[in-house]
Amino acid sequence: MPINLKSFIEDESAVKTEGFSGAVFLTYTLNLGFFEQIIAPALERAGCSNVLIITDPDGYAEAMEMGLRNVVYAGLRYVCTPLPRKGYGVQHAKILLMAGANQGRLLIGSGNLTLHGYSRNLEIFSRFEFDPKNPDPEAKQAFHSVWDLLRDLSQNEKFSPSAQRQLDVISANASWLLDQTPTSDSFYVWNNFHSSIWSQVIDWREKSGLQNSPVKALKIFSPYYDQDSGMLRRFSETFLPNEVNLYVSRENTTLNGQALLGNWPKDFPDPQLSDIRESRANQSQRLLHGKLIVGIEEAGSWCIAGSANMTRAAFENSWQNGSNLEMVTFRWSPDPAAFNYLFEDPISITPIAINSLNNSQLTTNSENPRRVTEETVLITELILNNKILSGRLSQWPVIDDENVELIFLRSGLKYSTQIDRDLRFQIPFADEIRTSESAFVRGGGIESLPCWIDIPAVLQEYGSRSYHERIQAKLDTVVGAETLFHELMEFLFDRAIPDQPLSQNYRRSSQKPKGDNSDDEETGDSSSAPDIERFVVPERDPSGLFQIGKYTRLPYSRNIRSLRDLLSIVLLRLTSTPINSTETKVDEDSEGSQGKEINPEGTETEEGQINARQRLCSYLIDYCKRYSKRLCNIDFIEKITPEILLDNHLTLSRVLLEFNSHIIEFGPDDFARCTWLIWAPLFSPSIVGIDEKSTWQLFEDRGMKTNLIETLNRMDIFPLLVVMTSMAMGQPPSWSSGLHMPKVVSKFLAINKMLLKVNSYLPFNVNELTNPISFGIQKVNWDECIRTFSSIMEYLPPARERLSLLFEWIENNNDQTKQSEIIDQIKKANLVTEFEMYKEQPKKILGILTEPDDEGLIYCPRCGGSLRTNTVIEINRGKLVMCSTSSDTWLYKTEKPAKLVL
Repeated sequence: MPINLKSFIEDESAVKTEGFSGAVFLTYTLNLGFFEQIIAPALERAGCSNVLIITDPDGYAEAMEMGLRNVVYAGLRYVCTPLPRKGYGVQHAKILLMAGANQGRLLIGSGNLTLHGYSRNLEIFSRFEFDPKNPDPEAKQAFHSVWDLLRDLSQNEKFSPSAQRQLDVISANASWLLDQTPTSDSFYVWNNFHSSIWSQVIDWREKSGLQNSPVKALKIFSPYYDQDSGMLRRFSETFLPNEVNLYVSRENTTLNGQALLGNWPKDFPDPQLSDIRESRANQSQRLLHGKLIVGIEEAGSWCIAGSANMTRAAFENSWQNGSNLEMVTFRWSPDPAAFNYLFEDPISITPIAINSLNNSQLTTNSENPRRVTEETVLITELILNNKILSGRLSQWPVIDDENVELIFLRSGLKYSTQIDRDLRFQIPFADEIRTSESAFVRGGGIESLPCWIDIPAVLQEYGSRSYHERIQAKLDTVVGAETLFHELMEFLFDRAIPDQPLSQNYRRSSQKPKGDNSDDEETGDSSSAPDIERFVVPERDPSGLFQIGKYTRLPYSRNIRSLRDLLSIVLLRLTSTPINSTETKVDEDSEGSQGKEINPEGTETEEGQINARQRLCSYLIDYCKRYSKRLCNIDFIEKITPEILLDNHLTLSRVLLEFNSHIIEFGPDDFARCTWLIWAPLFSPSIVGIDEKSTWQLFEDRGMKTNLIETLNRMDIFPLLVVMTSMAMGQPPSWSSGLHMPKVVSKFLAINKMLLKVNSYLPFNVNELTNPISFGIQKVNWDECIRTFSSIMEYLPPARERLSLLFEWIENNNDQTKQSEIIDQIKKANLVTEFEMYKEQPKKILGILTEPDDEGLIYCPRCGGSLRTNTVIEINRGKLVMCSTSSDTWLYKTEKPAKLVL
């Protein structure tokens, strides 16, 4: 039931050809901070540059309050508009329509444009894809129905010119939305703009010949009910079901069990009530917000799903007659069990006594107007065009009052204005609006609710901006470059399918930027990943701006080389000398301000670059934490191939290496931490605190071990492991130093254990690896990396290393010549005393952990006796010492590998 809206928007499907161009949301409530930080960047990556959000006035007012300080792009990148009400009905429909010249994507459901609505609640959504080459009749009907509703709203309601323009642009770019489509008797998309949903349900039953047939069962998901359960009783009295099953979450419903039983018809069987939960492990508690009605007939079953709760406001009347605006899908199947899957995992259903639900946990119904009423003064449009700010009010009792002010919420500026008899007003406004601004009207003791200011010129420029212009604009500013880095890395995080070759139309229409005479790059086909090239250094124009034409010829979403190039250019932008320009730069593409108002002033300085790099360092560390968990996520591994996973791994490794080489704020500890966060989960996730199967084991479980081995060899991944390990760990300490550095020793032992595991999976000779000159490593000597890595692979506990010649002599007890050579080395290593003592009493040799118990005692691992203090002292010095209890065992100090290397 929960849906990841970001994944839905960016999902690569068979119908995705050349991207979308626009998107429309219908929602009751919304969170513009969530939208700008998470959803807007995803829409932009999908090509949606013309975006319209239509919300209820209450939702609009609440979003204004929540986003007053941190919303950045309302009116500049997208239009957010409230839908004026008809009576007491609210705008309650929930849809997302994405459209382009050659594709469409649609959600119709119950979730609002909020974090809870699209990821945390239990919601119901119907998804549709449109492909003009292979149009699905149901999908075509769904798109046509939604577009008909949007046209009805724009023609019959008071949409602002900005909102109307967004619809016109989307329609012009997706003319197929206007095509007529035949209807189906088994599938409909209903809205109640003209007629109630209830009347459409009854009409369908009459046409289907079911009006006189009692329904066997009604199964209803709904969090909200009438106070007297009136709509529920009407369903039962009309359809005469043998049983009624209600599904709610106790904490999220207005259903009062005792009131329901008190109003329930006496001759009808009592409804059966169940509590519904998500059953998947390790999930946050999701509460039911979905709305669904399943009817089971003798001849089949039907399902109504969408935004409509089990209330009169949802079903009983039309929008134009004062009811809520709702949208639902309707499906009929001749199979009575067709919709049983809705009652299966990942949800669990627990029967509860209906009279135990005595008091509603919710104080208000979500369908009732809360703040905005018929008396509320709204600004229905507020537009800045040609240095004139003009607006219109829904009402204004005091006409010709000269003491009226237009007050800006963010800047606090106040302008005197006058309300004309047509409820319009305007003021000269020469100031530049760089980030979202809103204003309200006050005068004569009356105050309107605030409204975002739309700037058509900026909206139009953004809506028509090319991919190259978008990337170039971001790189022109520090804030933009920082945001672009986030965008690129999040795309990499979600990348799970091969790059898609560009269509011929795209290749023909792609033009070189003026002045760019560079050779054409390869196509976007990346079935075999290209080598990671060096840190790219694009040329600059006379003003100091990077010339990135050849690096944006192919969108990064279609070509891994383009993605890697842009990542390098971003880091170069943030480490180069700030551009000296008299032009004032603004934040071109921030994804959100993390709760703070964006202030672009001062970012185009060395200090601004330092601050941005510090933020990116923190972001990269958190990113690697998320990435490490994803490598051990069975659902993720199920949908990705070894080729793409290791391709992503190479790219992230390159980012870390370039951070280590070029970002001074990214210290050695940061690099080491990130190195093990991304490498350990592949083979030994426990050493970074992940108690799950490794990536290797998950691919092995899928039967893809051979494919993984082939890919590891083909992509030459081991030189990268050598370089990053040697840089992260450095040369191991000598045995004499290691005796006094237990934490360092245990960490080296843990990494040694992991590397030995890797070598057992896929043996490799470090001395035969190829020098990875293409990894962008400018300050690392390959030969030194080999020496360091070999030392780590061969690493032993300090005392074990000191005594290694003695162990070697014992192991070669059948080779007198070899033993003679080793004795010469023993003499040079000052091990003669211990060697002679061992020869006199050749007992078993055991390592011992010199960690005392609560009483300060250390025990022999062979006989269990407590060791004398002087014996422990000698052992801690790295000596080979006879057990002081039984004199039957030689002991030396050993160490355990660290459980965690972070």
